[in-house]
Amino acid sequence: MAMLPLSGDEAMLKKLCRKMRALYDGLRREDADIEHLSMGMSGDWKLCAENGSNMIRLGTSLFGPRHYLAPDAQN
Repeated sequence: MAMLPLSGDEAMLKKLCRKMRALYDGLRREDADIEHLSMGMSGDWKLCAENGSNMIRLGTSLFGPRHYLAPDAQN
C-alpha cells in the first residue's frame, strides 16, 4: 500500500507512482502471489490508476469526510 504526499506537483506524483510500480513489478517477479499494488485514494485515484495501481481506496468519496474527536474529548 502506498500513499502519495499532498502536492500539486503532478510530475513529481507521477514519478513516485512509476517508482512504486517498478518496485511492485520487481516483487512480482520474485513472488507471483503478490497481486495488488494498492496506491490511490479519493483525491488522487485517477493519477494512480493511470500510472500502475490495480487497487484504490475511496473511503472519503463513498462515505464523506470523517470528523475525529481528540482523544481527551471521547470521555
